[in-house]
Amino acid sequence: MNLAVTKADLLEERQRLIEERDEVDESNSERRQSEEIGELSDYGDHPGDTGSSTFERERDIALSDNVESLIEKIDRALEKIEEGTYGTCDRCGTPIAPERLEAMPSASLCLKCQDMEDGL
Repeated sequence: MNLAVTKADLLEERQRLIEERDEVDESNSERRQSEEIGELSDYGDHPGDTGSSTFERERDIALSDNVESLIEKIDRALEKIEEGTYGTCDRCGTPIAPERLEAMPSASLCLKCQDMEDGL
């Protein structure tokens, strides 16, 4: 495995995720500002409109949290590259299968430990 290529790929994915998170956060902020302005005139609004707005806000928060989690995993993988421990399971210390790292370069657990983490 070429660590320089993996590192470049991880950095590229990290930047893409940061941009995605910023777009979601900006959209959520704009929606919140619009809702604050509209609160004074909510009297005639249909309850479904309020529910849709709440759903969109919660969806954006969930998306942002998910993206933040992915960024943290990438940061951990980049740390492991710098430490010289990339490709080693954080839990049991065994090598992570190259196929797994190729499919998910930010993986920090081998499949067995990941299954245990997921409760499988």
